[in-house]
Amino acid sequence: MKKSRAFTLVELLVVIAIIGVLVALLLPAIQAAREAARRASCSNNLKQFGLALSSYHDSLKTFPPGGCVDPAHPTDAKASGHTMLLPYFEEAGLKGLYNSSNSFLAQNPAVFATAVPIFVCPSCASENPLSDLLITGLLMAFSAPMPYPTAFGLTNYTFSKGVTDAWCGPAFTPPGTSAAPFFTERGMYDINWGMSSRKVTDGLSKTIAMGEGAGGANWPLTAIDPGDKTYVTRINVGANDSLGQPRNANQLWIMPIPVPDALQGTGLRFGCVMSCTLEPINKKPVTDSFLYTSGISNCNSSLGMAPTIINGVKYPFGHAVGTPPPVPPSPPVTAATLAAAAAVAYAGTGVHATPNFRSDHSGGCQFLFADASVHFILESIDMLTYQQLSTAMGNETVVIPDQ
Repeated sequence: MKKSRAFTLVELLVVIAIIGVLVALLLPAIQAAREAARRASCSNNLKQFGLALSSYHDSLKTFPPGGCVDPAHPTDAKASGHTMLLPYFEEAGLKGLYNSSNSFLAQNPAVFATAVPIFVCPSCASENPLSDLLITGLLMAFSAPMPYPTAFGLTNYTFSKGVTDAWCGPAFTPPGTSAAPFFTERGMYDINWGMSSRKVTDGLSKTIAMGEGAGGANWPLTAIDPGDKTYVTRINVGANDSLGQPRNANQLWIMPIPVPDALQGTGLRFGCVMSCTLEPINKKPVTDSFLYTSGISNCNSSLGMAPTIINGVKYPFGHAVGTPPPVPPSPPVTAATLAAAAAVAYAGTGVHATPNFRSDHSGGCQFLFADASVHFILESIDMLTYQQLSTAMGNETVVIPDQ
């Protein structure tokens, strides 16, 4: 009789072990390939924004403002830059549902809830549309038209305010203040502030127009005490709002302004459809957006983001254009040392806040420049170079670093 051949138990275990090793070796490569594909898709989204901005400029001879409000009523926000670009993304139907004569708070719930695919980076894990009971409750309290929205479409791409985190105008009337350093620190976008290409004197290819503003649980927001104008509490992570929901650096594409101080007591915190370069790329936790309505004419950058020296150590909150970049801190930055830094007296303290740029791509962030080109900028970039790239009229000589 012929004996049938088969794997022995030892041979079978060896084969399983080899397969396991191969899977372990291949899995990181597969994950890297997937992330590379997501990053390419994200870059393409930003390129589409570049085309939309160019088409908008061709039609109206100016780029859109970052947001529109009634100058006499700073919290009466009409439309975001994303809203104004909808027709250029083949979203004319969605734009048709938007009543431009009304505040964004009084829009159709279907508009609030629409998640526009091109507005979102595929690497971002945030829920979209976002369910947020606090916003729904606040809309009910404001007597917004029924039915009340219960879901809110997000964006991961934000317009560049430049170096400054100030929300001022005064009264948001273009071109706003011409006083230095605010004017030279401005980026291409702000509330009621849009520029024509000829006014971007730093050059379209050397001026950041937009960048990533990732959200979700990976990007918790800092908290702020509305009665504390020294910003000591800004570095403390605000875990939950008044309803127990975690507040992360999400931003609604329909929402054109930062959260005003009148709502801070509810624990409502958001990112913003505009970001600034006052702080480093991918800084975590993310600075919340904050509009101090009583200080609407204050055009200074905020205290908490200024470089501060404690016991001979410089802590890198960011720094104004033209000043030396910060040095690495020693000892390591902690919540206590940052709080102490924020408490130090600082001349020209601002009262507003704007989030930093951040992404879920490892090591850096993707940026759209005013010439519609997209560049991946490493988070290790020299802060002075980074900030000079974000200004539109800083008159600096700067080169985008090679990646």
